[in-house]
Amino acid sequence: MSTTTDQTAIKIITLPAKKYLGVRRNNISIADGDFPKWIKEASRLISPVLNRTCYPTVTAFPRFVSPQDADIEHLLFVDQELSIDSDLVNRVENSQPNDEGLKAQLSEMPSGEYAYFRYVGPYEGLSSVWNKLMKEKLSGYVHTEPCWEEYINDCTQVKKEELITDLYWKLEKQ
Repeated sequence: MSTTTDQTAIKIITLPAKKYLGVRRNNISIADGDFPKWIKEASRLISPVLNRTCYPTVTAFPRFVSPQDADIEHLLFVDQELSIDSDLVNRVENSQPNDEGLKAQLSEMPSGEYAYFRYVGPYEGLSSVWNKLMKEKLSGYVHTEPCWEEYINDCTQVKKEELITDLYWKLEKQ
């Protein structure tokens, strides 16, 4: 599945479990969603836990029935820069929810096989790419949950045509 010559093919990769810090919204319509507002709110809830200003670099869909019925999570993966220690766990547990009852939480993406696709282009094109990916038949596999998109470069630093987004979708063998 390629939309431009800058795209790479769908690959099947194996990932270890990945811990993350995120803010989750359940039972929402992403078709009508206000992504910039949601990302800013996630940043407002995550930043105090990390004692620094940060913006989520991943949007995950732990449950996706349709664009009108999904759970969405804005998150940061735990890596060398962000390790889980007792201090971080305490800050998460003591963080305050916003007016909607949302707060930062530690969680984990499951290990396993994933469909992986790199998209280069404006974020407005992601919906179309996801629709194509959902219809793609991968021999011997079925799509399951979760799926997520990871924003590789900073949208404030590059032209929108140069934005790189890596898409992942959990697979199970048939």
